[in-house]
Amino acid sequence: MIPNFYEQLQQAKNWLTQKKHDPERQNLWRGYSKTIWSEKFGCLEQISNIQELLLWCKSKNAELIITPGFDRRYNKPHFETALQTEIKRDISGNMVDPDFKLFKPNIDSWMNMWPWDKMFRPDGHETFIDLCMDQEPTLTSNDYFFQFIDKGSPDMWVTPCSHPSAKAHDLFASLLYNHINE
Repeated sequence: MIPNFYEQLQQAKNWLTQKKHDPERQNLWRGYSKTIWSEKFGCLEQISNIQELLLWCKSKNAELIITPGFDRRYNKPHFETALQTEIKRDISGNMVDPDFKLFKPNIDSWMNMWPWDKMFRPDGHETFIDLCMDQEPTLTSNDYFFQFIDKGSPDMWVTPCSHPSAKAHDLFASLLYNHINE
């Protein structure tokens, strides 16, 4: 017998809880956050990933369309600020006193590697989840999708796991279809 959605959700939560408390996994992610991760690293990694996608699209004669699902930081001001940050770490790997120094040649080159013209903002929204939240007539701008964990949003545009629902995907697909045909 196939478990229902809520049973599957509970099984996933149990698995994540077990993994979250695994000491080896905790050490791995602690080390990653102290020695590698920064907003600058995240932006450079995204630019690298997009370059791979663009190469694939070119080889397959495909068109790339980018829509952030949840993260509103996919915009020029955020990328410019993050890429201008000089990352300094102490002997323990902790970031210290980030300086905002402009390395103009690199910043321009990096910024031009992101295909800003390929960004699709569904119905003018920054992210897919913002589109979902806007469909809920009783929500305010202070509401956030995580508040719907375990219960879903009032009109079920956001599921109990805080992701877009099936009807949200239908709306997104319709908007994307119209965008592609324009």
